[in-house]
Amino acid sequence: MKKKMICALISVVLALSAVACRDSSAQPDTTTAVYADTTTESVNVELTETAFASANVPINDYEGAKFVILTAGNSGQNIKYYMNSDTEAENGDNINDAIYKRNLIVEERFNVDISQYDSGNVVSDAKKSISAGDDAYQLIIHNYTSLYSLATGGFLMNLLDAGHLDLEADWWDINMKNELTISDRLYFDTGDIHLYDDMRVSCAYFNKGLWEKYSLEDPYALVNEGKWIIDKMKQLGSNVTSDIDGNGILDQYDLWGIVSEYAGVSDFYFGSGERLISNNNGNLQIEVGSEKSITVASDILEFMRDSENVFMAEKIKADDIWKYASTIFQEDRALIRTSCFENIPRDYRAMDTDFGVLPIPKYDESQEKHFTLARTDGYGVAIPVSVIDLDFVAIITESLACESMNLLRPAFYEVSLQGKVLRDNESEGMLDIIFGNKAYDIGYLYSIGGLSDAIRNQVTKKTADVSSAVAKVMPKAEKELQKLLDTYNSL
Repeated sequence: MKKKMICALISVVLALSAVACRDSSAQPDTTTAVYADTTTESVNVELTETAFASANVPINDYEGAKFVILTAGNSGQNIKYYMNSDTEAENGDNINDAIYKRNLIVEERFNVDISQYDSGNVVSDAKKSISAGDDAYQLIIHNYTSLYSLATGGFLMNLLDAGHLDLEADWWDINMKNELTISDRLYFDTGDIHLYDDMRVSCAYFNKGLWEKYSLEDPYALVNEGKWIIDKMKQLGSNVTSDIDGNGILDQYDLWGIVSEYAGVSDFYFGSGERLISNNNGNLQIEVGSEKSITVASDILEFMRDSENVFMAEKIKADDIWKYASTIFQEDRALIRTSCFENIPRDYRAMDTDFGVLPIPKYDESQEKHFTLARTDGYGVAIPVSVIDLDFVAIITESLACESMNLLRPAFYEVSLQGKVLRDNESEGMLDIIFGNKAYDIGYLYSIGGLSDAIRNQVTKKTADVSSAVAKVMPKAEKELQKLLDTYNSL
């Protein structure tokens, strides 16, 4: 157990949770939250209006039982606290302290000892532990690709068998449950319990200085009015691109309307609402190859291949092309940059010019909402099949997820919106759109038959031909999809 207990904080939050709605499907009650001063041993309270929710689980005394989370940890990342699931003490950082308080609340409520084990090879350590049946880890948090590998190898528990997990509660991402449940099996999920899933989603960020200099339309109004579409992005970018060094060549030293990357083809394709493989209540069907999907993909490739308007990071000549791509934006030489959200806290916190964040644009105005591609290296949570007490693991996991919505999610928004990452409160609505509409595609996340590569690779071809590229890999995709179904049915 953590030695330094903030008992007053725990008592208050537990009391608030007791009066909160016990039905996790209902909206949380609005009440008064009390937080502890993080700088002293004594407790000085501050009143704020906050919505607290409560997980619908029994409150059991687990007599100090260990709850160990296996994860990659920060691995030396300079955005390390987005990757953590446990912290040793408060240090004044909003996210660090939210994780600390969250775990402390759950520890006190259930008399458990929560810790994080940082592994250099999560998959290997998980397989060794699970194969030995030693119940060393109660939860695994790692990237989707690795969790899929563990799932198909029979190393993970079907989360739908964990009765105390309410995967339709607000603190879980219902989109992942709907998109990745196959044959009534779901082996990992994501939500407020961890932040690194939000780091690895697609978005666009814009330079406010350049936006004002060129007197462009209000970008937030474009989003809110349903007019933030690919053609609008292209139009805005074309107003800015120029050969500022005068050498007659548009390259990495010039001013660009749009800076993207080859992976951006997938960002825009899934942002259009199109899918490689659809999942309708467990009925999996390859969608790419339809007339609409080919039209959408071809239009996106025409846009991305326009070297007069869009500059690809892969064309940069530098030791670290990704760092240089960020430098272009930092030096006010890109109106719009499309990539992952992770770049914002990693690269732009000290940027002189103000900037904002936007969702990936829609394909056209008839599209009902924006979609955000969840990339393969986002983090999910899974339960090892070797756990001895599934009820115990599910109860603690559900409680951590719920308290993450209460504490970790607000801390993340506060850090993002109070000048430490983003530069305006208008971006809050954009974050809601970006993080609330994630697209999880089985064909993309599980690399089924090379369908995703068939489209993305066309961006570098002399002549793009989506239809032929997709048709070429279709037989392989069909076989791999059937193999996936057979594997799930055999688990």
